Parts: sequence; structure tokens; C-alpha cells
Amino acid sequence: MRKEKGNPIIDINYAINGRSLNDIIITDCYRGEIWASVPETSLLSMEIETFGFACLLISFEDSKLPSQEFLNEMKNLTSIPLKNLSNSWNLLPQKMIEEQNTPLPLEIPQDMVLIPEGKFLFNSTGLEIEGPDDSGVDVQFPWKHNPNVHIFNSYLSLHFI
Repeated sequence: MRKEKGNPIIDINYAINGRSLNDIIITDCYRGEIWASVPETSLLSMEIETFGFACLLISFEDSKLPSQEFLNEMKNLTSIPLKNLSNSWNLLPQKMIEEQNTPLPLEIPQDMVLIPEGKFLFNSTGLEIEGPDDSGVDVQFPWKHNPNVHIFNSYLSLHFI
């Protein structure tokens, strides 16, 4: 990829593998658009925001294209330029939802074992790809003020239902 007049230039020779440019369909998966015109050369130019993203799908008329539902969703998600969005980090609150009890089976399934009633001490630590293992990363348990990857000295009482 090289730049010309601020926009990256993408060579799609490898992607088309010797096929005619008339046989290809170019989908901008990031913006949710199928390019209307066939390029005159295998060098494409497109606008990408600073620190932005791009995703081009080069496909052939006989291949499956992304669904219109997917393209509409991407068009909606990318309708606001990244530069207009805040780059401030905010903790997203989490809340455990109530679930209905699972009906008891008539027989214990073969892949299950009985855990006798009692008190258990457990620790859990994880490493997340989202960034440092600070507050706000991972799952928030009901007894925690915020999500984090470290759970120490928590007691769990199990009762056979």
C-alpha cells in the first residue's frame, strides 16, 4: 500500500489473480457499500480516516456477497466519523439478569457429577486482550462494584436443587 494525495493506494492484482476487472465486485465492508463502478486499473484509492479502519472484499460475480443486513448494519455503525466520537474511557455497568430455574431432570445426566453442599473458596485471575488488567475489564459479579479480572477469597455456597 502506498499513499497518493493523502489516500492509500491498494494494489488488488494479487486478489484478482489474473481475472478481468470486469469480473470483480468490490465491497467496502467497513462502510457497508458495494462499489458501483468497476475500476479501470488494479490500483484502488479510498479515503481512510486518521487512525481509522478499512475493509475491502474483492469477490467475483459467481461468489457469495455479504448480506444486505450486514451491509446495512455496517453503514449504520460507521455513519458517525471516528473523529466525532469521544476517546474517553468509561466503565460500562454490568448487571446480572435473573434466569428461570432449569427444570430438574428425572435422572442425573451422565456428564454431570454431584458437588456436595458446602462452602468453597475460589480464586480466579485472567488476562484480557482489551488492555491492562485494571478495573473495568472482564465480568462484574453481583458483589463487586465494578468488573475486574481478579477474584480473591470469595465464598460460594452450593445447595443441591
